[in-house]
Amino acid sequence: MAKGKHYGAKMNKDEQVLENERLAYDLRVKGMSQMQIAERLGLTQQAISIILKRATKKYALHFLSDLAVSKHEQVVQLERVASEAMHAWYQSMENYEKTPNGDPRYLHEFRKAKEDIRKLLGMDLVEKELYEHDIVNRIQIELIGCEIKREEISPVQAKDSLEDPIN
Repeated sequence: MAKGKHYGAKMNKDEQVLENERLAYDLRVKGMSQMQIAERLGLTQQAISIILKRATKKYALHFLSDLAVSKHEQVVQLERVASEAMHAWYQSMENYEKTPNGDPRYLHEFRKAKEDIRKLLGMDLVEKELYEHDIVNRIQIELIGCEIKREEISPVQAKDSLEDPIN
């Protein structure tokens, strides 16, 4: 039995399950096979398979949550850069009589920040990549355990429906 944070005290069943999950996942990440992990922890390969599925789902949720927070923070930062660049461009039109159209470097920075936002959010993908991106999103939704039903639609059908809003 693994010793946890209780300095030699026996763990209850829930604590042991969590400790086995942590140890099995850590050993798998280090490259050990399920059989090797089973031998190390004194469990069956089938038990390790179940433990790893549960742990992988749990850690994937944490990863996706962290990823969403990171994306949000970056979008907010890039929106700030875009806003400041646009403000600076307007000021450059007022401050310089010789450049009535303003300093184009500020517009470049604005466009670059907006481009980075589109990339970060996956809005710059071509049709093939859009379809692949949708598959990844579906896998992420399954990992989270959401029961979201979406109508199957190809990227070509989606494009056609955007081009002809009447139908």
